Amino acid sequence: MNLRSLLTRTAVAGATSALAASALVGATTVAANAVEASTDYACALSSPIQSPLGTFNLVVSTPVIPPTATAGQSFPGGLLALDATLTIPSPTGAALANYKVDHADATDYAVGLGSTSIAAPIAFGAPTVHEDGSATVLGTAANQPFTLPPAGTYKAMLPSAFTMDTTIDMGSGPIPATIACASDAPGDLGSVQVTKGVSGTAGKVAKTAKGYKATAAVTRVGDDVVPAGKVIAKLGTKKIATKALKKGKAVFALPKSAKGKKLTLIYKGDGYTQGSKTSLKVK
Repeated sequence: MNLRSLLTRTAVAGATSALAASALVGATTVAANAVEASTDYACALSSPIQSPLGTFNLVVSTPVIPPTATAGQSFPGGLLALDATLTIPSPTGAALANYKVDHADATDYAVGLGSTSIAAPIAFGAPTVHEDGSATVLGTAANQPFTLPPAGTYKAMLPSAFTMDTTIDMGSGPIPATIACASDAPGDLGSVQVTKGVSGTAGKVAKTAKGYKATAAVTRVGDDVVPAGKVIAKLGTKKIATKALKKGKAVFALPKSAKGKKLTLIYKGDGYTQGSKTSLKVK
């Protein structure tokens, strides 16, 4: 059997499978510490030639994602493991095994969380061929470093597309091959509520030749995220200036007439951090 013969047969089988199968998309709890999502992907050989391969079903399982998290926090790689099971329809599964496909690397696989893309490249092993000519392929992955998006409620979405790099041996040695997969209805692994971090604002005043210099320093409580946004300065009830934070600080020039007055520094917060304020007497 040559490669073109394989692709012709699998194209017919893939079209039939696509018509017969409904989109299996959803997330269900499979254990106390894991969630599972399943998605049907239309997959096609994109290299060395282009040809459809049918509908592949991908099931991924990960530890339960925390229902709440803090916006802007960064996490290291390897924090979340992912197990994957790829089911390849007949006769594509058996044909790929015959062509000595013994691995596939989905290096661009990523889970979406709002504006954040959590890369988790999947390494698939060799296919296990079943009596009907379909095959099952197991894979494992772990997340790469990522930073959480602004506050909001997001679904952890499986990708709408990914590719798998492998090799095919037609008798003259292995050659590179790429399989591209896409879905209009990728599954999700549940919702995450991303909340704003708690801030603290501290102020200090120093005397200058022309008056005073007031500095507002805004920090996040419990982590090392540097807040952004703006700080408003008031003398008594009068607003005197608004400054953008730079590396967590905002500096204000105060006149000599500020002496003895109450200075209030109000951090307005941003998409990642709650607002806060402090007051002190100019002296």
